[in-house]
Amino acid sequence: MTLQKYPADNHTPKPPFFSRQEWVKWYTDAKFGEALRSVKIQPTKRKPLPFRLLEHTADIGIEATAGNLAELFVACAEGLQQILCSHPVQSTGEGHPIRIRAYDSEELLVVWLAKILGFVTRRDLFPLRFQIEQIDETHLDGIIFTEPLTLKHHRLNGEIKGVTYHQLTVEEIPKKGWRAQVYLDL
Repeated sequence: MTLQKYPADNHTPKPPFFSRQEWVKWYTDAKFGEALRSVKIQPTKRKPLPFRLLEHTADIGIEATAGNLAELFVACAEGLQQILCSHPVQSTGEGHPIRIRAYDSEELLVVWLAKILGFVTRRDLFPLRFQIEQIDETHLDGIIFTEPLTLKHHRLNGEIKGVTYHQLTVEEIPKKGWRAQVYLDL
C-alpha cells in the first residue's frame, strides 16, 4: 500500500484509503499489536456440567447423573434452565418453597420440572437457583430462587410447552449414583 500525496503540498502524505474492515485491522494492529502478540491465552478448566442435552424430533432431552437423588433433581433443573436461557443473570433472587408428592421418582421429576417451567410461563419469573431440602422417591421439599423475567436480562432461547413422559427414566445405578433422562416438548 502506498501513500498518496495531497495536491497542494507534495511533502505531506495523504492518509491511505482503507475499507472499514482494513482500517479496523490496521488500527488494532498499530495500537494493540505488540500487546496482543504477547498475550498467551490459556484454556480455562471448567467444571463439567452434571447434565447433557439430548436432541429429538420437536423435543429436547436432559440426561443427568449425580451422586444422590437431590443432586440429580438439581442437575435436571439446571438443564431446564440452560434450555430456557443460555446466559442467565446470576443474583440471589427470591425464594419460593415447593412441596411435591408423587407416586414414584419419575412422576416426581416431571412435576418438579413442570413447577419450575410454571414460574416462567405463568408468573413471569426466571429460576436462578434450586435447593432441595428433603427428597425421597415420592416427595420433594425445596426452594426455587427466582427473579422477575425481563427481556433486558434474559434472552430466552424459545418456548417449552411442557415436560413429557416420553423415554422418562430415573434410576439408581449401584455404586455409581443416580441417572435421569427426561424430554421437553418444544
